[in-house]
Amino acid sequence: MFRNLSFIVLSVCLLSCSSDDDEQRVLAGGNYKGLWTSNTATASFSNLAISAKLTEVTPGKFEGTFFISNNFTSCCGGVNDGAISFTVSEDAITNFVWDDTIIGCTGSFEGNGKILSNNSLKMEITGTDCDGDHTGYFTLSM
Repeated sequence: MFRNLSFIVLSVCLLSCSSDDDEQRVLAGGNYKGLWTSNTATASFSNLAISAKLTEVTPGKFEGTFFISNNFTSCCGGVNDGAISFTVSEDAITNFVWDDTIIGCTGSFEGNGKILSNNSLKMEITGTDCDGDHTGYFTLSM
């Protein structure tokens, strides 16, 4: 009887332990750098340097400025290259919008993605600007 009770207690303890895989991934406001890859009918962009300044305005709701550069400066003469926003729930990112304000090449992009690890994300995107209809993805990490 004692042996069965010990086995049951040990089993319950092991089953109630959590693994590192169960940890919730975190995304915080801050300065992020990454890479953009997309294709249109007439152009390809591969590993284009990007950066973003993100703020968590309410829990799970992020807004910020986006830059087509790795140093938080506009690629083409503006203050920034547009505004972005998205929502985070657990490790899913939804409702991504980039209002592209690049001088001479404005557009809009949307998408969904996921948090890859703490303060690191990948976004699948579609959108349109002066280069045409884009399909692609980008990554950002702090």
